[in-house]
Amino acid sequence: AKAFGFIGREQVRALPQGDWRHWRQPIRGGWGFSTAEQAWPVSDTTAEAFKAVLCLRNDPCTANVTALPDEHLFDTVQFLLSYQNADGGWATYENCRGWKWYELMNPSEVFGDIMIDYSYVECSASVMGALTIFSQQFPEHRSAEIARAVRRGAHFIKSMQRRDGSWYGCWGSCFTYGCWFGIEGLVYSGECPADCAPIKRCIQFLLSHQNPDGGWGEDFASCFDREYARRDKLY
Repeated sequence: AKAFGFIGREQVRALPQGDWRHWRQPIRGGWGFSTAEQAWPVSDTTAEAFKAVLCLRNDPCTANVTALPDEHLFDTVQFLLSYQNADGGWATYENCRGWKWYELMNPSEVFGDIMIDYSYVECSASVMGALTIFSQQFPEHRSAEIARAVRRGAHFIKSMQRRDGSWYGCWGSCFTYGCWFGIEGLVYSGECPADCAPIKRCIQFLLSHQNPDGGWGEDFASCFDREYARRDKLY
């Protein structure tokens, strides 16, 4: 109950003032890596916080906690829908506003692919899950828009699948992590695992990389080699 109250209080409500209001994404209804005062919400952070709110809002354990008004939930839906990119996926902090060649001007010595915000399988799957759960609880609110957004998200996830059936995970190590979100996003979009070819290919990939002890281990070298790097007895 205390955690539910905390999440509700940390939803971004105030709009930026002065110069801070220019040249940035809408922020009302989102959640960030920190408290609401930080005011830099992120797509998947918002989606995961939104899932928690939706799952707990009618739970008996939160009966004595002031829940977010429906209007605040609707603001989150608007936030998430507005963050969808033209390719159907979701980035982190903002929509993609440029081209890959901007990376030629990357001044960083340690980070790549930072000049624009790209769509990610992980962010997309999180948002698709949150919107799907919301639509189940509020079928009368923007259901057609949500359904279309989720379909576009599924198309993006399928387009990012590698030939071996895996997905590259950008925010964790790496292919095992990416497969989690790839499958989850497609399931949230309504795909049946038994009939969905991309999911079945991914399952085959995971089975082929299972360790003899029954677990899965992957070295962080996968991230920069972009090929699966096995590590025994890691997870």
